[in-house]
Amino acid sequence: MGAFATRFQKLAKKLIGKYGDNIVVVHRYDCVYSPSLGEDVCTEDLYPYKGQVTNYTTAEMASDNVSVDDLKVIIPTEALINKEWELQYDGKIWSIIDIIKVRTQDKTVIQTLQIRVLT
Repeated sequence: MGAFATRFQKLAKKLIGKYGDNIVVVHRYDCVYSPSLGEDVCTEDLYPYKGQVTNYTTAEMASDNVSVDDLKVIIPTEALINKEWELQYDGKIWSIIDIIKVRTQDKTVIQTLQIRVLT
């Protein structure tokens, strides 16, 4: 990774670490239906992050892909987050609708997640 990318990633982590919100990205897998519980029981991997959570602008909400209650979450990570995963924020479970990765050379520096509330 180049010097610019390294400085950019450090700055993003520093600012979001100081001013960001606590979020948890949840990866559920190996789900098996439990008749006694009446629901799927899954293995969960929890990934806590600091992220910058914001509303979409009016112009961004004009898109067919963005709902009024959707939020934008900026996370400085190179982790392989998947749209099938979920996110915990503000006491609610959110689905990940879209992921935009900012890359420098061959490394992901920041990911922007579009999230929509489930519960």
